[in-house]
Amino acid sequence: MISYRDIAKRAGVSTMTVSRAMRGDPKVRAVTAQKVEAAAQALGYVRNPIADSFMKQVRSKRVLSGVSRIAWVYPEKVNSGAHVIDAYYRGACEAARASGFEVDRFVLGEALSSRSLRRILQARGIRGMLISPTVGDLVDFDFDFEGFAAVMFGYSLRSPDMNRVSSHHSVNQFALLAHIRELGYRDVLYVSNWQQERRLNFGWLASTLAFGREHQSEMRIRHVYLDDFEEALATGGSSLQLPEVIVSCHQSLIGRLEQIGCRIPEDVGFVSPTVRPEGYRGRRLAGMNQCSELIGARAVELLSDSLAMNRLGVPEHPVTLLVRGQWCDGETLQSKC
Repeated sequence: MISYRDIAKRAGVSTMTVSRAMRGDPKVRAVTAQKVEAAAQALGYVRNPIADSFMKQVRSKRVLSGVSRIAWVYPEKVNSGAHVIDAYYRGACEAARASGFEVDRFVLGEALSSRSLRRILQARGIRGMLISPTVGDLVDFDFDFEGFAAVMFGYSLRSPDMNRVSSHHSVNQFALLAHIRELGYRDVLYVSNWQQERRLNFGWLASTLAFGREHQSEMRIRHVYLDDFEEALATGGSSLQLPEVIVSCHQSLIGRLEQIGCRIPEDVGFVSPTVRPEGYRGRRLAGMNQCSELIGARAVELLSDSLAMNRLGVPEHPVTLLVRGQWCDGETLQSKC
């Protein structure tokens, strides 16, 4: 990391002169200030906006607190049932506090426009934003990011293309199917819906099809969309050829299957690509823990790095950080080996 001492040595001035030049002290001669600026650029020095802001308060004896603030922004109103988003938020808040940040929440909508949000953030001195995913279809996030660093979650926000943190959907799904195979299952049905697949950048579906192709000599892996599967269940399942195990994040299907006399896991196993801590009706589900709180924490780390390096605005080369999940044993799947 480049220090004021390094800049002073290259410019041939004292460290104090570098400090005064960097903060725009009018007592520093223009020629000296230009020499310091040239040395800093030659060494690749990048200002830390958080440190600059804090030191400015120290020098003016107006330090309000030792805590910086970042924003958590919901692009739309989200109900309490969005458990993954709630977990992102919990993880982000915990990591933010550990890093000396507090988190202010905002919900865009009729009561708060993007333009109004920008003015509020500027007034509060907030330059970092964590932008929650949506629960519906893909949307564009209309906001002027000049002067702000931001991190998005997942792929539900199409544009602008910002730094993101996401579950590693394709790797997680591949690991899930591999675990099912190790337990002796050979007939698998994956149930999803189109909107969900789009929001996941088709990570689950693509990985399911690839795994099926790789193991087609020993496994039968099918995919069906949720509407078609529910229509078959509505007829009592007479037109439905049930597999050995169903893979789906739609956990309510367990109840629908049991209504037609199908026992879980004795008749059909059930595995979720995203298990909830509370399970389903008191039952612990087998499947993948997406480590959502860890994803929230990683988003804070990525945002903090952007702020520290003064990387503001829409990045030229956005970064996507992927977090792997963990397999969780549960009551809805038993070994066949």
